[in-house]
Amino acid sequence: MRKPVLSFLTIVCFAICLAGCTSNNPKAVAEKFLLSVAKADLEEAKTVSDSTTRELLDQADYLNMVPDSVKAEGRKLKINILDVKETGDKAVVSYNTSKLEEQQLITLVRIDGKWLVQLNKAEQYEEEPMMPGALEAIQQDSTIVNIRDSATD
Repeated sequence: MRKPVLSFLTIVCFAICLAGCTSNNPKAVAEKFLLSVAKADLEEAKTVSDSTTRELLDQADYLNMVPDSVKAEGRKLKINILDVKETGDKAVVSYNTSKLEEQQLITLVRIDGKWLVQLNKAEQYEEEPMMPGALEAIQQDSTIVNIRDSATD
């Protein structure tokens, strides 16, 4: 009786560990972030963001007022991960979307063993916008903040 229960528990623990490992990689985190932003689910996007990116998303709280029709369109968006380049605790994920075939980039960092999206400055993405629509609005908002910050210095 003990042996089947022990085997079952071992299998369950293994499955949980395996499932946890697959969602904590740059590819999965980038895809989760991009899809969350596309459907204007900023709270979900924040779960895979570093502190600076969470602040940017907080500044873009007006995206919560996006009409349901736009959110529905975002739910249809397909993200195609093209490449992942990891260097230590940093990763750059290249991707395109079903709406924008041009290659885009997103940067991630590993903090305390967890991969998180890192959007520090809009200048990093001027030539390669990360995502049409919602994410461009975040970048424009952060550019305004950066201009204000530099004007007060």
